Amino acid sequence: MFYVWAIKNGLASANPIDEVPIIPMQTKGGLICPEHAINEGLKSDDEDAVLAIMFGAWMGLRRIEMTRIHTERDIEDNPEEMRILVHGKGIKERVLPVPGELARKIRRRPAGWLFPGRFEENPASVDYVAKRIKAATSYPSHSLRRRFATLAYYRTGCDILLVSQILGHANVATTMRYIGVRPDEMRDAVESTTRTDTYQRMMQERFDLRLPNMTMQRLTFAKR
Repeated sequence: MFYVWAIKNGLASANPIDEVPIIPMQTKGGLICPEHAINEGLKSDDEDAVLAIMFGAWMGLRRIEMTRIHTERDIEDNPEEMRILVHGKGIKERVLPVPGELARKIRRRPAGWLFPGRFEENPASVDYVAKRIKAATSYPSHSLRRRFATLAYYRTGCDILLVSQILGHANVATTMRYIGVRPDEMRDAVESTTRTDTYQRMMQERFDLRLPNMTMQRLTFAKR
């Protein structure tokens, strides 16, 4: 804006910013784990893998967030629901409700780290969790987090702020890169434009909303 003002007032002859190349914004999201891979993974005999898949696909947790969960420190369990204190990136924390089936599995785990390491005082490594997920689903662990983001976005009526808070993102722009286009949503959008009855009903509803006001205006005019 400064150089536009300067050129307009004869203080500059050209805008040097015009020569700066524009870097395209990266909006393409990553891989999203498909439902059949999730279902196959949940059938695994590897209990650690099943638990990690649930955390990733059902709650959108990062691998490192899974390994930081300690049953005696981070879990609040009561008859109404179970909640988990999630230790995110940096010193950011958030509290999330736990789905019923996942809560039942957590209750059956021994006290301590949910994913214990080789030595009891330490949790398992991030690589350990990633390998369990990959072995059971054939997909990388972060694709489960993207799967959660996409489903949560559409099933909450596209509430991007809510999904962003659940994922622990600092801003919604990051969350938008996580969300993919579901084939069924794309199909419904395209098919909806082919139904003329839908268009006619929409136009009729708009006309009906205007009709009472039009009638009142005519009655008022007639009295005059």
